Amino acid sequence: MPLTDLVRYLNARDRDQRPYLRLDDPFNATPTGAVAHYARITLDSRYAPIYVGASGSLHGHTATLAAQGELNDLPLHPDAVFAIPSNNAEFVHLDRLVRTLHALNYLLHSDQQHLYVKIHLRHIEIVPNGHGIVFENALRACGLSPQNITLEINIDAEDVNVALRAALDAYRQRGYQIALAAHGNDWNNAHWLLSLQPDVIRLDHALLKSPEQLNLLALRLADYGIRSLIDVENASQARRAVAAGVELVQHPVADAARSDRAPARRSASDAAHAL
Repeated sequence: MPLTDLVRYLNARDRDQRPYLRLDDPFNATPTGAVAHYARITLDSRYAPIYVGASGSLHGHTATLAAQGELNDLPLHPDAVFAIPSNNAEFVHLDRLVRTLHALNYLLHSDQQHLYVKIHLRHIEIVPNGHGIVFENALRACGLSPQNITLEINIDAEDVNVALRAALDAYRQRGYQIALAAHGNDWNNAHWLLSLQPDVIRLDHALLKSPEQLNLLALRLADYGIRSLIDVENASQARRAVAAGVELVQHPVADAARSDRAPARRSASDAAHAL
């Protein structure tokens, strides 16, 4: 299916899901991929490569949101975009829209591997059941499956409840992997985080300044069978993370100019065969 046809299908699917608030079609095909429109903002995808620390081989990418105002052409922080929805239904729609955009553009990425996408805790709290089904349907349309995806959630101890545990179990049952981030956690007591049985834990970037503590945490996670992940800003920090035993190292976004995307005329089905 050509990208233009896939975009047309996703737009029709969006209309079916949101007939009560139908403005313009959100997705638009461009010469280098796809963008989405929301509240007079153009949304686009960027991908930060993740490498296996020990071998240096490519593990996958973390999808990040790029946003630009359509009236003033100024970039916007993703947090500002997610502050726009005025009700829960619109927030869930935006969260799904962004993840679908990332999956759609990843088909045109030159070295697809495993894709990490963020899911907001508010989304999990709003949706009562059926976690992962709607996104899975969008993934299938894009030639991906839950097995290709790690859902990353930022939480703290106060967020852990029965509903969260049920949602994580539902995601796992559908084949998604789970990455958890606990920004600012002092790690004196991490049992609440480990009890959620994540596949990956993203460690704070600030821990690169404390290599001994970083090493202890990486070893502890490895003992639990959990992969450690940290983002770095340069080669020096990457070497420090690898020396500390961190298993997965995320480098800065490599495709700000989208130069690694195949032309949009490439069919989505052809891209899917490369996965």
